[in-house]
Amino acid sequence: MEELSALVKRAKGRWDIHGVKVCRVAPSVNHLLFANDCYLFFPTNDKECLEVQHLLQLYGTTLGQVISYLNFEIQFSRNCNTRSFENLVQP
Repeated sequence: MEELSALVKRAKGRWDIHGVKVCRVAPSVNHLLFANDCYLFFPTNDKECLEVQHLLQLYGTTLGQVISYLNFEIQFSRNCNTRSFENLVQP
């Protein structure tokens, strides 16, 4: 998980992904790690959906691990547009 965290931090540093805020004055959060779980938070636009897919693929191929889509859960805001949703859920 540390490797995935590093990939996410680098992508955020390049402004390829952005976190989300719980309110306007709060800092943005783009990922949280708990034991063997990783929670990713990002706006659901086409660019960021593709970048997150790329990060997950890079993580898997670099470490020789496969993302388990059986244990994978995605939740969306009700403001998510349909095209971004469809782009993200297609691995």
